Amino acid sequence: MHVAKRIPALVSALALVLSVAAPAVAEMKIALIIPQKLIAKSKAGQEAAEKLKAKKEAAQKKLDAKAEEVKKQEEDARKRLMMLSADEKKKVGEDLERQQRDGQRMKEDLERELQKAEQEILGTVNQFLGKVITEFGEANGYDLILDAQAVVYFSETPDVTDAVIKLADSQYKKQ
Repeated sequence: MHVAKRIPALVSALALVLSVAAPAVAEMKIALIIPQKLIAKSKAGQEAAEKLKAKKEAAQKKLDAKAEEVKKQEEDARKRLMMLSADEKKKVGEDLERQQRDGQRMKEDLERELQKAEQEILGTVNQFLGKVITEFGEANGYDLILDAQAVVYFSETPDVTDAVIKLADSQYKKQ
């Protein structure tokens, strides 16, 4: 019963808080950033994408070379299979299995390396772009800059991504 008596008081208090806070929220200068666009179109993001692409291509070349090596060994083993003794066949089979395991380990190692490189590269880019966004917000009097992915609806008006890209590109220095 105590709770039932407090509900009208809580509703009244909430209405009072909202009526006082609403004008303050209406006066806030709010902007949105579209992160995918920011990363895809800024020089920093494009360079990061090129670095990641180069690392992935290098890793793929290593994997392809290892796969070709295993394939050649399998073909060679098939050709020699008829002439080998049982012990030799067993040894060749074990060697092939070991090569396949080595290839699988190499693939897993390269995937881990790529993930680590991606985290490092994107972390650096995100840190740089975060500073640029903060600087942009402060310089242009924004109270709040939101990630557009976290917003259900927005008109195009508060999207400042292009302006932030221009600022980021002007500050970006190739290292």
